[in-house]
Amino acid sequence: MACLTVQLSPWLPTPSRSSAAIFMAGKVPRTRAQWVLQVVLIAAFAGVFCAACGRVARSDRENPGAQTGKRIARLGAPVGELLRGSRVEGRLTGPEVGVYRLTLAAGEALHITVDQRGVDLVAELRDPGGQPLVSVDSPNGDQGLERLFFVARGGGSYGLVIRSFGGKGGRFAIHRDSWPAHDLDHWRAEACRMVSEADADAALPGTSFRRAAVRRYVNAIALWRRTEEVYQQALTETKLGKVLYSLGELRRSAEHLQHAMTLLNGLGITAQDAALLNDSGMAYERLGELDRARTAFEKARESARRRGDRREETVSINNLGILAQDQGNPWRALSLLDEALAGWHSLGDTPGEAATLHNLGTLYTGLGQLPEARDALAEALKRYRLTGRKRDEAASLMALGWVRFLQGDVLGARAELSRSLSLRREVGDRRGEAVSLDRLGTLSRENRELDRALKEYRQALAILAESDDTQSRARVLSNLGETLTMQGAPISGRLCQTEALQLLASSRQPSAEAYVRFRRARAARAVGDLNAAWKDMQEAIPRLEAIRERAVNDDFRMTYLDSVHEQYEMTVDLLMELHTREPQSGFDRRALEMADRARARGLLDLVQQARARHANEHLAADKGRLRRLDEELRSAERRIAGWLERGGGEAMQEQEEARIQSLLRQRDKLLVEMEGAAGNPRLSAQLLSAADIQRQLLGPDTVLLFYALGERRSFVWAVSQSKIESAVLPPRELLEAGAIRLHALLARSALGATKAQAELTGRELSRLLLGKVAHLLVGQRLAIVPDGALAYIPFGALPDPAVAGVPLLVRHEVVVVPSAAVLAAIRARAATRPAAPRLLAVVADPVFGRDDPRLQQDRASTGPAERDQPTAPLFRSARSLGLTGLARLPFTGQEAASILALVPPRERFAATGFAASPILLSGDRLKEFRIVHLATHALVHPDTPDLSGVVLSRVDEHGRPQPGFFRSYQIFSLRLPADLVVLSGCRTGLGQRLNGEGLVGLSQSFFHAGASRLLVSLWDVNDRATASLMAKFYREMLVDRRSPAAALRAAQLAQRQDPQWSASSHWAGFVLQGEWR
Repeated sequence: MACLTVQLSPWLPTPSRSSAAIFMAGKVPRTRAQWVLQVVLIAAFAGVFCAACGRVARSDRENPGAQTGKRIARLGAPVGELLRGSRVEGRLTGPEVGVYRLTLAAGEALHITVDQRGVDLVAELRDPGGQPLVSVDSPNGDQGLERLFFVARGGGSYGLVIRSFGGKGGRFAIHRDSWPAHDLDHWRAEACRMVSEADADAALPGTSFRRAAVRRYVNAIALWRRTEEVYQQALTETKLGKVLYSLGELRRSAEHLQHAMTLLNGLGITAQDAALLNDSGMAYERLGELDRARTAFEKARESARRRGDRREETVSINNLGILAQDQGNPWRALSLLDEALAGWHSLGDTPGEAATLHNLGTLYTGLGQLPEARDALAEALKRYRLTGRKRDEAASLMALGWVRFLQGDVLGARAELSRSLSLRREVGDRRGEAVSLDRLGTLSRENRELDRALKEYRQALAILAESDDTQSRARVLSNLGETLTMQGAPISGRLCQTEALQLLASSRQPSAEAYVRFRRARAARAVGDLNAAWKDMQEAIPRLEAIRERAVNDDFRMTYLDSVHEQYEMTVDLLMELHTREPQSGFDRRALEMADRARARGLLDLVQQARARHANEHLAADKGRLRRLDEELRSAERRIAGWLERGGGEAMQEQEEARIQSLLRQRDKLLVEMEGAAGNPRLSAQLLSAADIQRQLLGPDTVLLFYALGERRSFVWAVSQSKIESAVLPPRELLEAGAIRLHALLARSALGATKAQAELTGRELSRLLLGKVAHLLVGQRLAIVPDGALAYIPFGALPDPAVAGVPLLVRHEVVVVPSAAVLAAIRARAATRPAAPRLLAVVADPVFGRDDPRLQQDRASTGPAERDQPTAPLFRSARSLGLTGLARLPFTGQEAASILALVPPRERFAATGFAASPILLSGDRLKEFRIVHLATHALVHPDTPDLSGVVLSRVDEHGRPQPGFFRSYQIFSLRLPADLVVLSGCRTGLGQRLNGEGLVGLSQSFFHAGASRLLVSLWDVNDRATASLMAKFYREMLVDRRSPAAALRAAQLAQRQDPQWSASSHWAGFVLQGEWR
């Protein structure tokens, strides 16, 4: 069987390296024969213990009598005699061996043919004293012929030993031919001996042994050709191709593998096509000829499928997965690797599972999904250690070490990487040694140990000079160049990046090329060549965009952009530096466009795709699959609930939580499949120019304040209909520290001591963020596009830089916009749909537990009380947030009543108490309303946005438990074409913070469901104060007919004037997101 690709070396240093060097690090040992043939190049499953295969280990060859003096007697009595011209049927029942005696005269030629019938065999000839003479083990699996040629120098009783790989039993037949030897017989016997010795050399660690094997294989091929033994020549060329691959002689490897297939096909033999195509595809992949590699892997998959060879087909799927990542389609790679993993599992193939788990781990690392990467790699490492596969253990140790580094554990990372390097040196894995040195160099570079990094990179390059592995050399050269640039030698660094690009020129790896161009741009900028730097980034950014557009998973799209955000950030900073040099050339406008291009792209995709996804719901078959996935999710949550209530079961909980994540991935992929089946292709992002922002989005009374934070400096653009002005701000670290501090102080501002600190911090932050553009804000509505931790700030509460002692809200409406492009998409969507027929739906004051006084039922008759504990998903989210239970929110009922009183009965709908259930949200009832108001607890998961949600009634009117947590992914699937959704709960506007994307939580789900604007909170809000604020807000909006933005401003100002609620924590916590018109 062919080898598996195992992903080893991503482009560094970011969590989403743009590409990966591929190492033929593993195969699944389908047969004993192929393990012997491929053991050296199969880094994931290599072993060096050759005696177990009927070979003699190196120490035994030097002193054969020590181990083999009475080998035949020790193996047991012969099971038969092989006479001249005889044919013998045999069967092995397990780990036993079959021993056959045969008599040879001096000068007699022997030709043994073993017909394998579903068992992979090794045939070994021994002399009369029991010493091994020659063995054969062809790369043909458990079908086909093993052929042994020999000429006896002396007469006597010889032994033929038949053993199987892995102790597997099966049937076989042996045929013996003998005749007086001629010249051709001597040549055949010599070729067979050379192949046997080459096999033993190839199975030993160290380059010298493999080069010796190459010499013997080449000599044997010449003899096979001379004797016209085409079949034997093809088998030997197969072995030669594999060893050449392990030595890095990739072109020669591919040529011999392809020639072997041509020879076999000429004989009418196609059984080995899939294995040979997989192996030659691996060589083409490392040569950077990715189109040829893909063709080879696809042909291998088809060939294996036709023959019903599930193992070889799974190898092909694994290899296609890694190739997809190389070609800039990591989401296609994820789908293929998931398919391969399922294939290995169904086959019960642990080594195959390990190899694909390793590949998944490196893929997740590249996508910035570090917890998933760690879990997959840990599983791979566990399987490798169980099977004693040190090469693969080294690969997974290296990958785990890098994940440790990305998670901030520098010491742990170096320890893992150093162990990886030691293991690779121990087993003689030269290319693996170079890969580990490269990774250690990057660790040293990121830790600012630049001299050490240069030494490690140069050692890696010296090793790679022995091979024609252009991908690995390009990667190390790029890393070396980056280190030289950081050390103050950007000219040398730039030259290294140029050489790396030349090596990548024919490989068609957009992610790798984008990353090298980014680094070359940084070097060019360091020497003052800004135009060259901009030219490189103009080439790099579209390649990154193309990779992102292929995603099948919205979460991965978001995390991918987070992982490559550095490239966008540098491009913005570069353009602003060009603007400083050439202020009339419009570079500041290009910088604004680039900043918007990098902002909230995941949300932009969600808004643009929502209509297509809802349109696909008529597909009955797929809708049924979706329902089944949702039911599996609910079942997993119910099982966790049981373990939590009973106590214990932590390991089972973790398994179920991992299953939930897997099911959510399947669900996302199914939604994309439904799009394709409905003929709705994924829409490309509709990005805006600076002129589009001015002309399409802004009126004469609105200024857009767009913030972009950077490591060295930050920027703000003040955009109005008539002008665009920009200003330089302090670095990200300073601004984000102030924003986080102000958020915490405002949330506690009801406390007297905290109020003064909040005012002081607010004044300073206002000066930094607004001072340079204050003259442009007079009389304008402010639409804020925040960046990073600035999303935690309620800008309306910042002191007005033009008027001392009053917040910005006094003179300005303030609204938050995720990005200019998102706002345009929201408006375009709203323009194409009819207005909902009714005005207002209110969902409030749910029943959380059996202790609620509204539950008129004897507790004793219903079993154990719930003791105020939430159901499993609630408890899990609550635990993440430090909560232990959920109390009733009594003022949400009053809030609902005061709001409903403003609306005629025919225009309103209320669901309070038991009626405030998930069944209501999951149906179509709420899509009839222009305003949807949810007044309840909301729990925001800090790490997994899909697990966030709103809390509804958890028991019915009879006290029976019911699912009460409506998750973010369920909200995502709603059809909720509301003009306004109000989330009147705690922290409803918070979530996981991703670079460029902002706070990922409930907002994304409600915008996808159809909302045009959201009213959300930034901290824990007081129940009674919130009820007061909401009553004011709705009166301003429904009675005084103000827009939502104006109504919120008026309500907050009124709340601020109320002595009871004047603290900022009671009025400033709610912000309006999205449309302001």
